[in-house]
Amino acid sequence: MKACPTVSCAGTSIGFVVGHSDPTYSVSSLIITVAATPLEGLDDSPLSEVRLRAVPNSFGWTITLFANGKNSGETTVVVTAQEDVLNGQTVERLFRVTVVALAPVFDDSGPSRTVVDLRTLVGTPTFPYTFLVGHEDPELSSSLSLTAFSSDATVLPNVCCDSSDAFMAQGGIHIELVPSTRTFVVGQIVINAWEVVISIRPDPTNFGELTLTLRLSDGNQSPTLSPIKVTVYDRPKMESFCSYDVLVQDNLQSIADLYGMHWMTLFFLNNHTLDHPDNLVPGSRLSIGRAYVVKKGDSLYSIAKQYGTSWQHIKAMNPAAVLDEKNLFEGQLLCLSPDLAFVACRHRQ
Repeated sequence: MKACPTVSCAGTSIGFVVGHSDPTYSVSSLIITVAATPLEGLDDSPLSEVRLRAVPNSFGWTITLFANGKNSGETTVVVTAQEDVLNGQTVERLFRVTVVALAPVFDDSGPSRTVVDLRTLVGTPTFPYTFLVGHEDPELSSSLSLTAFSSDATVLPNVCCDSSDAFMAQGGIHIELVPSTRTFVVGQIVINAWEVVISIRPDPTNFGELTLTLRLSDGNQSPTLSPIKVTVYDRPKMESFCSYDVLVQDNLQSIADLYGMHWMTLFFLNNHTLDHPDNLVPGSRLSIGRAYVVKKGDSLYSIAKQYGTSWQHIKAMNPAAVLDEKNLFEGQLLCLSPDLAFVACRHRQ
């Protein structure tokens, strides 16, 4: 269980069932007690209180443990079952409880997490990307520091964490911690967040996949780690970019399904070489769109509007290159093709 950053926090409950080896014995007459070692409520104890409650109409019991503020450490909870006060048999069961210290945290779990993987092309820096970090103890929030380590320095050099001359020349990782009014939730704790602005500049020649390990520290304990997957793609070869090589089992519909387009779009893009939709030649190369070079200030929406398609279709056409709009960068190549459904709807308005 976790230490408590405030005056009071919700308890952690543990359920258990008691019985007796003698089936004729009335289990309801057993005397059940609970105690913690060290005793709860002491200034240095990890627990402030241990509550015992019988579950109605059953042989079940519930122990609820309450953290003693920000204290952390290990304690032992002893549950005793006794037949009667004077002469009855007594059985003890021990629970070891660890109260975990409040620690630095990343917003890297759950569907709304802000820490996500990064993608770019060889030698091409990413746009600055923002995610959230914080501390479970609000009093230690201002003491946070953040560093990062690349698992493959040949692809992403381990130059961190500011815009030094080495970063600009060799590549590396740029990180900036910025005060924020935003919050996120870890377990039951609401975290007052700091924003992290990060950008990476890969090596100009090497590409591949690597792990970027973020290390968040408050200076008092081991740092909290959060791994990010970084994919650096090789620059596409123009002779094969935005094209598809036909296989024996292919037809226009099966190829169109791969890219979320209508087969008629594919036919229109290739009607200078394809005289009939059924006359596909295995080994031939089909165009699936036209190449577009991303310019500064572009967004998926502005590109889609300019070329008569939808931003969703651009994303579907470029799944390896477009993780989300934040992954667009100046000089990036995208494959564009008209979205017939989008064009038809737009012309009917």
